[in-house]
Amino acid sequence: ASPKGISFVGHRKVEQYCLGGWAEDKSLDGVISTLEGVDIVLCARIGNCPEDRLKECGIRATDAYGYDYIEPAIGALYAAEFGGEPLAATA
Repeated sequence: ASPKGISFVGHRKVEQYCLGGWAEDKSLDGVISTLEGVDIVLCARIGNCPEDRLKECGIRATDAYGYDYIEPAIGALYAAEFGGEPLAATA
């Protein structure tokens, strides 16, 4: 996301961390490694432990837009962070 709009940069595949309330710390290490260079993660839900671990690594997590479509969610987050109108996706 930038002032010009939202564009797809790439896909990072990560292991599912939590399965029905049970989490595996080893998989969280892999998730954190895969997210290197990412500033913020939008998620449907996140527990305190993974949120704290991500924060320790400089990655913020938010579930504020968890059930929105990804492009409007990113646009709304960008507008909330930097002001202005929510952004639209660009080609």
